[in-house]
Amino acid sequence: MAAHSTGIARCRLAVDLGAARTRIAVRDEGLIVDAPSVLALDTRTGDIVAAGEAAAAMRGRGAPHVRVVHPLENGIVADPDQVGVLLRHLAGRRPRFFGRWRRALVALPCGSGPAGRRTAAAALAPLGVRHVESIPAPLAAAVGAGIPYHQAEASLSVVCGASATQAAIIADGAVVDHDIVAVGGDAVERAITEHLRAAYGVVLPRRETPSLFARLGPGTCELGYVPLRCWDLRSASLRTIDVDLDTLRAAVDRPVGMVVDAVRRVLGRCTPELVIELADRGIVMAGGLAALPGMDAMVRDAAGVPVHVAPDPANAVVRGLSHLLDTRARPEPNDRGALPQAPESRELAYD
Repeated sequence: MAAHSTGIARCRLAVDLGAARTRIAVRDEGLIVDAPSVLALDTRTGDIVAAGEAAAAMRGRGAPHVRVVHPLENGIVADPDQVGVLLRHLAGRRPRFFGRWRRALVALPCGSGPAGRRTAAAALAPLGVRHVESIPAPLAAAVGAGIPYHQAEASLSVVCGASATQAAIIADGAVVDHDIVAVGGDAVERAITEHLRAAYGVVLPRRETPSLFARLGPGTCELGYVPLRCWDLRSASLRTIDVDLDTLRAAVDRPVGMVVDAVRRVLGRCTPELVIELADRGIVMAGGLAALPGMDAMVRDAAGVPVHVAPDPANAVVRGLSHLLDTRARPEPNDRGALPQAPESRELAYD
């Protein structure tokens, strides 16, 4: 699936429908929405209680009749109606844009095809969108990372999202080959949580999970035990425990290994010529999981290819979409024969 400049040039809106966060950018204006892809529903009436940040804050602490749902799964619109409600709530504070968003550029998983575009179009209808152009998320991430995607030389773009990881070989502005595995940051977080619950009978606050994972990376050289302040399920009180880092590493080996395997499968299908090009260029990683310390080293050690993490990797996809909108999808070469750089990551960084 290539990036078609004619259709993209007519788009004003760029949408990254991530399982964890939804990001919306407008041509020449940058990011206008960056919020959790979460809805809070009243199970008694079916009404929407909250969306985005407010709904995410209710997770684990809301009323018994309030259910927090994720209408996006593995980067796919699982429920177009709920996604439409989510988008309307997130963008509803900007009514001046409605009526101008007739065409949108959306990042979809590799291989989504016409059915994926139709589902995305149905979800975007509450924003006034009538037509959807789409490109694969790894291609958008490559653009956001500044990779010259229209050149014949191949690049390998890996997007590690919350619920899925996509690895795609990109050349001549299109995805040549790809692999998708339904494992991402949520699976790593779940592996840590389940291990602590099973081995120690405790629950770690969700906000502490990334910092704990950072201590497991191959570059940390941490051994032995680390103290953690957790909630003891048996005594219903806070207590500090000493967690064995080696057993915790073993717990996350499976989800991390599945991410690495997706990269290796794509490389295994490459011709010798492509492998040589990729060895020279390396792999570019994007997505929230790519930002965790040590993740790039794990992929590098397993694949034997240099790995580069995109600047502000969580925003690489929407940054690439925004770049295509702002340049009307016409990547004119500069004096060095490379693409103009994508917009600075600070313009699209979230608070």
